[in-house]
Amino acid sequence: SESIPDGATQYKCAPPIRDAKNRKDLWNYLRKGTINTIGSDHSPSPPDLKHLETGNFLKAWGGIAGLQYSLPATWTAASELGASIEDMAEWWSYAPAAIVGLADRGAIEVGKKADFVVWDDRARTETGKDKLF
Repeated sequence: SESIPDGATQYKCAPPIRDAKNRKDLWNYLRKGTINTIGSDHSPSPPDLKHLETGNFLKAWGGIAGLQYSLPATWTAASELGASIEDMAEWWSYAPAAIVGLADRGAIEVGKKADFVVWDDRARTETGKDKLF
């Protein structure tokens, strides 16, 4: 948040982008188990709803496109802090399913529903306006 200029409504989201101390604290709470899930409330906003020309945060929609970057962005930060793929599976899958009582998912086991993600944790990609959805 420290590098976001005043009136830059393209960055408005909920919850808001946090400063470095808050981000560090959130990671610490996650690693300690105080927070046990990571999730996304995907709410993209077309540019006209962001009120870019006026910089009016009260009128701007609070969503950001980029759902496809949730996993790689989380992994980049988490792995730099020493987290494992197993930690990621816990935070993104098992714990959220357990919290909402979905006993038939959240783990790869016989009899459970399975949604798989196949991804290369070392892949690099370029981002840009034309790649956001």
